[in-house]
Amino acid sequence: MYGWRALIGLIQPAGGSVGEEEFRMAAPQGVSFVSTKMYIEEVSPEALEAMLTQGERAAREIAIMKADCLLRRHRRRWGKGGTSPGLK
Repeated sequence: MYGWRALIGLIQPAGGSVGEEEFRMAAPQGVSFVSTKMYIEEVSPEALEAMLTQGERAAREIAIMKADCLLRRHRRRWGKGGTSPGLK
């Protein structure tokens, strides 16, 4: 049965599919994943802030799929070794 042990919801930035496969490979039998994306048009401090405002919409999408828990995946790094302005 699909996700008989757990159904985990993933929220991540658009264009990032590697994390989904890593989670699937590491999960025990019976754990399944559903995912949604947060759109980002360009990599800039403003675009990153705008992307993060999509979290509530993304969480509602995962809730519709009846996930048992939710993981939000995003990178907080900006440039070489720095952090994104405005993100703590």
